[in-house]
Amino acid sequence: MSASRSRRLTHRQANSLDHRDEGSFFDADHPATGVPFPRRSTTAIATSIDAAAVGVSLALMDVNLWIACAVIGGITTVVATSGMILGRHVGPYLGRYAGILGGFVLVAIGGSILFQHLSGAA
Repeated sequence: MSASRSRRLTHRQANSLDHRDEGSFFDADHPATGVPFPRRSTTAIATSIDAAAVGVSLALMDVNLWIACAVIGGITTVVATSGMILGRHVGPYLGRYAGILGGFVLVAIGGSILFQHLSGAA
């Protein structure tokens, strides 16, 4: 693919970059992703609740917070960076199915945790 072709934007991408004619900030999609404001807000609130729960849990446990934060930050950096690199290479082939696969993995993890708690298995 030539450099000039790879830099061209589709009509939808070009229109999403210009929100001057949009009615409201709350109605506008995010320029880069096209994600509506309510969905972005819900995701931000859910992430904040998750972070608060982890913070309270760590405060109640007898752990060294500096070590816990360093381990969590390090693992998050490695996994997120690996996902970005892998996604760049595999995304064009599996992009459509990656979300479905991720959903199945999360449901399987949740089901496993639920089963362990209901059965008393450790």
